[in-house]
Amino acid sequence: MNYDAFFISPKGKIIPVPVRHILAIAEEPGLFGLTADKIAKTYAKHKEEVGWEGYARNEIILDLLKDDWVRIRFFNRSGTWRVQIFEELNELLRKSILKFCSEIKTGNITNVMRRTADPNIEIHNTKEESIVGGTLDEVLKTLRKTGRR
Repeated sequence: MNYDAFFISPKGKIIPVPVRHILAIAEEPGLFGLTADKIAKTYAKHKEEVGWEGYARNEIILDLLKDDWVRIRFFNRSGTWRVQIFEELNELLRKSILKFCSEIKTGNITNVMRRTADPNIEIHNTKEESIVGGTLDEVLKTLRKTGRR
């Protein structure tokens, strides 16, 4: 999967995002447990067009994060994967993120390993506070260790 953006569902399914996160949601709302009507109403409430990167988008994505969805983006300039969760790194999220990082390491997620041997991973909550960060290998080690407690 050669994408630079993903969602991970609460069940651990890695979902590639071809263009933008909000467009993936708008194009397949059922995949995210939403309806086209709910999305349209959220956009109408904020007086925005569906797909616009504004207040409605923020509300929709925040609601998904609250339900243990994970949002992931790759930043080319810094060679960093930014992993966004709602608040706490609970066991469900830890396992999902660990799986994603393992898939990067094996080259199954993207061609990023051809760009940099050990990309950076930053796990942030919605308050933009860093929870875990470092190189891919460091984050894998931390996530594995955290699960053994």
